[in-house]
Amino acid sequence: MKTLLTLFVLMFSSSVVAEDISDFQIEGISVGDSLLNHFSEEDIILKTEFEKEQGNNKEMAVVYFNNKNFKNYRRLKASYETKDKNYQILSLTGFVDINKDIDKCMIKKKEISEELKNLFNNLDIEERGWNKHDFDNSSRTNAIIFYFPTKSKYFSFIRVICYDWSRTSGYNDQLRVELVTSKYYEWLYKLYQSQN
Repeated sequence: MKTLLTLFVLMFSSSVVAEDISDFQIEGISVGDSLLNHFSEEDIILKTEFEKEQGNNKEMAVVYFNNKNFKNYRRLKASYETKDKNYQILSLTGFVDINKDIDKCMIKKKEISEELKNLFNNLDIEERGWNKHDFDNSSRTNAIIFYFPTKSKYFSFIRVICYDWSRTSGYNDQLRVELVTSKYYEWLYKLYQSQN
């Protein structure tokens, strides 16, 4: 049974036992879903792009969706393997509107994190203070991560993270709720290692 991961209003009063990251949804979408279940192939192809941090690595692609019907997030980002014609979602990010205000980001991050802590007491949790961004040392992040058990050395996790982007990055400060599978994390980790 899918558990809706909604902003601030998680409709459970007792703890939830999380078996797998795909048990959770952002705006009715889960990692492991095919993007084709939610969007047309034409729309997916039209909106497919690559993150600049990837450089020449085109193994993974991202698709951004803005939808006026989204209830809790202003937009979503889904990642998939470019060779996968089923467009299986390997990571899913919901962007929370903070209007470029990093202080507001930290307040909302704390609210979301406290709710998640109350709900998912069976998960290992790592709280990170301010750290340099892995790919942009002029920017910083502040995150809390909820790890799901896995047989792999790479984790699946939910991360609630504030991005305090530098002016040179070209990005606005952001609050994100991210669902990341172990497969996507493995790719990201190896990409980071290859660049350092």
